Amino acid sequence: MYINPVDDRNVASFIHGYELGTKRKCDFTRLSKELLADKYKIGYSSDGWTGQIERLAEKLSLSWLTTFKKVALEIVANEDGGLDEEMKQILKTRIASLIGRINAMGDPWFNQSWIEEWLSLCLLKSKWFKQLWTADEWTIVKAIDKQVQTDNIFNDKDDDFPAPQLIKLKQQYDKATKKNGIQQKYLQ
Repeated sequence: MYINPVDDRNVASFIHGYELGTKRKCDFTRLSKELLADKYKIGYSSDGWTGQIERLAEKLSLSWLTTFKKVALEIVANEDGGLDEEMKQILKTRIASLIGRINAMGDPWFNQSWIEEWLSLCLLKSKWFKQLWTADEWTIVKAIDKQVQTDNIFNDKDDDFPAPQLIKLKQQYDKATKKNGIQQKYLQ
């Protein structure tokens, strides 16, 4: 989405415009209402689907935008047969890129936005997401997610250097991808 500023109002305007432009072939609003109500038990109210996302964001202690991205990915992955192989590969490559930013020497893109992107892309409770990974990779992705969930990714709260445990997990991921014959490219 190319909107500025990226906030709940502009995202909602974009989605509503897109739905109208597709003559409701894309029914993101309905799908989000249903997913938020059924799966997350966040009822629809006068504040609309954006309010549902806001309440879920508060419940998960995430930003509205991170929660929106997470919900949107879940909707796309569950709609009409889910993600095709190309989209799955794009997602896996994006997550591998995030892992590639874990560097003992530091990386300018390893910061709070790294956390938000990780949380919006990693749907560990989804069966399809687990199937993206080899057994070794999956174990490591889960371990990285645990570090993210417990807010244990920075070496020090005053800097953006990764914690030693996270660096070890990145090294294990690198070994696992080489062991599986995968030429890993980290996109910057």
